[in-house]
Amino acid sequence: QLLPQIGVAAGSFCTLGIGIDRLISVMLMGTSRKMSFTVYMTIHFVGMAIFASYSVYLIVAYYQHQMVICSIPSPYHGRSVQLWTHSLIVVNLLSVVVYFATWRAIKKINAPQQTRRVFRCICIVMIFDVGGWTITMSVLTVIYMVDLTEGTRFSIHYIAGIFVNFGVAIKAALYYWISTEYRAAMRTVL
Repeated sequence: QLLPQIGVAAGSFCTLGIGIDRLISVMLMGTSRKMSFTVYMTIHFVGMAIFASYSVYLIVAYYQHQMVICSIPSPYHGRSVQLWTHSLIVVNLLSVVVYFATWRAIKKINAPQQTRRVFRCICIVMIFDVGGWTITMSVLTVIYMVDLTEGTRFSIHYIAGIFVNFGVAIKAALYYWISTEYRAAMRTVL
């Protein structure tokens, strides 16, 4: 379960990093292209590595030998479940704020219609991706705060996973839709 946890943490932080990059590129159009590609990628990878290391720390520091059913939160024991879910909620909510700020910046600078269309497509994917993770993590936070029987908690835990799985599953259809939107936007440019 360690590698999937690293992937979840790195992916969530990567979404935030990409959002920050898009915000900077919209707000500082001329200066964002001057950064070295190596420096740019290093900043992204260091942020992802730190956040993924936090997940690994939570797994190791709070480890308790016990039987678990294979699922995303199963390696987290005791208080680490709440710490992990809270950290993912914070990162995902920051992503929402950054993408909203980027959308507002695009509207403020009166970006061309094709830029708006492309960014709208990206935002729709992010809504499903980030929204699925945020809803799932919020439900997990609530079920660990409330005194429930283990059977009830188990059932709600797996129902909560529907949101993140739906967000992942819908991406193929969204990417197809985005590609048609992008082609339409590019035809208007050419």
